[in-house]
Formats: sequence, C-alpha cells, structure tokens
Amino acid sequence: MFNPFVLYLFLFLFIANRGIIYAFIEGIFNRSTKKNKTKDITDKKILDLIYKKTGLKLSKILLFDTSKVWAMMAGFPPKPYMIISNEAYKNLDKDEMEWIYLHEAGHYILWHNLKMALLQLLFIFPGLIMPIIIKSYILQIIGSIILAILSSILYFYLARLFEYEASYYAMRRMTNPQAISTLALKAQKRWFDKVKHEKFHKLFNTWIYDIYENLVQAAKKEITSRK
Repeated sequence: MFNPFVLYLFLFLFIANRGIIYAFIEGIFNRSTKKNKTKDITDKKILDLIYKKTGLKLSKILLFDTSKVWAMMAGFPPKPYMIISNEAYKNLDKDEMEWIYLHEAGHYILWHNLKMALLQLLFIFPGLIMPIIIKSYILQIIGSIILAILSSILYFYLARLFEYEASYYAMRRMTNPQAISTLALKAQKRWFDKVKHEKFHKLFNTWIYDIYENLVQAAKKEITSRK
C-alpha cells in the first residue's frame, strides 16, 4: 500500500516548489534542444552596485534560458551568485533590472532562502500527524491529498511575506524608484494579463500582481521623501 505520509510530502513539496521545478526543467530542455548554454553575464559595475546598495558580494551572475520573469539566489557563503531568467534580462530596462538585482540580494541578506526551507520543514509535521489521527487507509489517502493542498495554500501565504519584505528592501535602495511603475505596467501587460484564473493563481503562488500595486504606492512615497 502507498504510504499516506509519502503522498502528502510529495504533493506538498511539488506544489510549493513547482515554479522553480518548471523553470529548471524548461531551462534544461532549452539547453538540450536549442543548444543554449547558461551564460555568465557578470558585470563588475553591477556587482559593485549590488555591494554598494546591500553590502552583498556576489561571485557571478548567470543567465538562464526560461520564458518566465524569474530570478533567484544560489550558492553558499562566501561565494553566493545570482541567476536571472532570459525573459527578465531581455524585457526589463536598466532601472527595472536594478530592482531585480536588489530584490534577490535582499532575499539573501534577509535569510529568506533559509527561512523558506525551515518553513517547508515545518509543514512536514501535519503529514506525520494526520495518519496517527485517522485510522482508515482510504481516508488517510484522501486526507493526505486535501491536507497537502491546504498546507500549500498556507505556505504560499506565509512565503509571500518574504516577497513583500524583499520587494520593499529593494525599492528603498534602488536609484530610481519610479521604475517600479514601468515594471508593474510591463508585468501586467506581458505576464499577469495572461493569468486565466486569478483567484486560483493567488492561492498557489508567492508572487502575485498585488505586490506590484502596493509597491507602486510605496515607491511614490519614497520618491516624495527623497525630494
């Protein structure tokens, strides 16, 4: 018989990390079919800018071939590095990319990767407890599926707080906060307008358009405060 806890764990981890999983699968597929290698786009001026604004010393910046606007921090101290999607690099201007760089640096500075990993570990416990409470095997399987979905929704809600924190961290440090408005407009036209089920999207994603809307208002206040 299939272990209910294993089912819960697989479903939860897959749902919680499906964005990264999809991006890497697409990137690897593109590398094999289009012969597009991961490019090193390290620019000393950008590394110096990130260090000046955040105090973080990056070892390199890599370009990953995916169709999503996507970025992440990777590596370990003392040589962390950043991965940027080709879609972001092609479609965002210099000021908008500065926000991306500072946003990802913010995740690293604020220990968000570690916090999100610990948060996912915390969500293992509901899957362990459920089979103890429910004795029927059929109900355990059904319960594992339902619990994995509910745990994922709660996880995305909590993880979204880290996205807000990193977003404001970057906005307060970027050279031109006005770029937030153009970035939000591009995001809506190019990516978020394609979302078919907005309510479903908000439940199962850490990044939602509401973050941009709140950032635009915060950026206006930031611009006023700098005058």
